[in-house]
Amino acid sequence: MSDLGLPDSFAGEEPSRLRLLETARAARAELSGLGRWSEANEAILDAIGSVTMRQQVIAKDLTDLVYTAGGRSSNGKECTVSVPIPGERRDAMRAMLMANQAVERDEAIEVARRVLDSTGAREGGTFWYAVLVLIYADELDLARAACARVAECPEWSELAEYRDLLEMVRVRIDWAAGESAAAHERIEELFSRGLYFHFTGLAVAWAARAKVDLGDVAGAEALMRRHDLFGSLAHMGDSVELLVARGAVHRAAGRLLAARDDFLAAGAELRSWSVVNSVMNGWRWQAAVCARETGREGLASVLAQKDLVVARRWGTKRGSGLALAAVGMVCEGENDLELLTAAAELLDGADTRRELMQVQYQLGMRLCVNKRYEDGLVRFAAALGIARGAGRRAWVTRLEQAMELWAENGGLRELTKQALRVASLAQAGFENREIATTLHLTNRTIEFHLSNVYRKLGISGRAGLASVPVPTF
Repeated sequence: MSDLGLPDSFAGEEPSRLRLLETARAARAELSGLGRWSEANEAILDAIGSVTMRQQVIAKDLTDLVYTAGGRSSNGKECTVSVPIPGERRDAMRAMLMANQAVERDEAIEVARRVLDSTGAREGGTFWYAVLVLIYADELDLARAACARVAECPEWSELAEYRDLLEMVRVRIDWAAGESAAAHERIEELFSRGLYFHFTGLAVAWAARAKVDLGDVAGAEALMRRHDLFGSLAHMGDSVELLVARGAVHRAAGRLLAARDDFLAAGAELRSWSVVNSVMNGWRWQAAVCARETGREGLASVLAQKDLVVARRWGTKRGSGLALAAVGMVCEGENDLELLTAAAELLDGADTRRELMQVQYQLGMRLCVNKRYEDGLVRFAAALGIARGAGRRAWVTRLEQAMELWAENGGLRELTKQALRVASLAQAGFENREIATTLHLTNRTIEFHLSNVYRKLGISGRAGLASVPVPTF
């Protein structure tokens, strides 16, 4: 995993070791391209086991063997501290491979636990792989306990690199628990005191997502522009996480086509690594929703259904709940209310409130669109309670506005489903002629619907529509 182990180099590199790892990389690429993922994984694990057994491996030699967020430095700089790589690194990477493939979750948890209970967990890269597996498996209490143990090790308090690694893990735990404000506060503290260079790209990605979740879309966009992240990300070490974060920024800003493309690009890069599990960053369900919002219903359905299959195989409540919600959101009219209700029930039992709040909001919208206004308002109220408890001011405003517009005599109640669909596409940035083509209507009909929307909602044109909580379809 590149320089998470914080090495520099060691004297007397054995060419045979380097050749073995290069051969393993080539085998992984070839076998993955053929869809023979299990064999590709075994080739990687055999090579890692061989070199770590000799105690001659350094962390940068293990780059590009197993995908993980934070696996490579964003700027290509090398570390200056050398530490030995323990044999437990192979087990930690094996657990990550299982997580990446969304298979054998119980075994992956057990392997990660054993690694984190060993002395090998004192090495940064080994700890990083193993603890992320626990986070992806929704074992947040175990992950917190592992953080507490390594924090007591002298090297973890003496090395700034390790202190930042530990804090980044805690950021990820906060995010997984739906505590976006806490995650954002930790990252801001890291930035203010001077973050270790290896984590810059990852920290920007996670900070941008936290800002979006907290309603600070302008701040998220400014952060990414400050780091020149609105161009090509092809050579960035954490391009997957940055693509997902940029997609979230685009979507929050109403640039749905750009958001969809970024989420799909993240998925394409992960496929090149044979990573099928999207629980790490949620790229697939977000791509599905954006595809539906931009008129690509077929693509949306394929993505959402695939995500549900993979999420159920991995077996976490959070992953399954989000995937189920995505299916409900993209399959309007096909048991969408039942699917979203089931998703809310799953997420209510998970260790996160953010996703539950968002699904309750979407369910409230769908209920109201189907004229079940009282049931919809109950869902809005449940989401509002979560938003207020978490101090999410942007969500509080959105939910209060939704409740007002769907209340008796509210403007949204007076609009037909077709008018709401037109408003949704207009809000997504579609021109009138594009909406007409998508919905197989005339331009005059689109103009009629939009005029009616503006009048019923008391707004003036598309600029006013941007801030209205219109249902998505």
